[in-house]
Amino acid sequence: AAGMGVQQFFLFAAISLVVAGGKSISDVNINLPVTCENCNRNIHQIEAYDGCYSWESSHPELVEVEELYDENRCSMVARLIVRATKGLKSIITVSATETSTKEVLQAKTTIGEIAELHILTKIK
Repeated sequence: AAGMGVQQFFLFAAISLVVAGGKSISDVNINLPVTCENCNRNIHQIEAYDGCYSWESSHPELVEVEELYDENRCSMVARLIVRATKGLKSIITVSATETSTKEVLQAKTTIGEIAELHILTKIK
């Protein structure tokens, strides 16, 4: 992005599953880049499995959660939208609560300024 210097934006999610009574969530540790005035919104999609969920952020002023619904008004997917404009040392919790069992799945989210990104691949 123009005027960003060496700062590059990326989205890194430590992809792993947390299982709680058969329910699971796609990402348990998420590192999100800060947002800037002249940039596209930083969005990360997260998914919970085996149920219908309501979503919330412990700090919606920093990371907004936008629930996405299917044709049955069931939400298994949410978008995380970064609102923070500078890095934070605190952890933001994104929770998915299964609507019938009230089981809660959580993802721990951090926001930071990214100076560089290294991508490793086994693809030749």
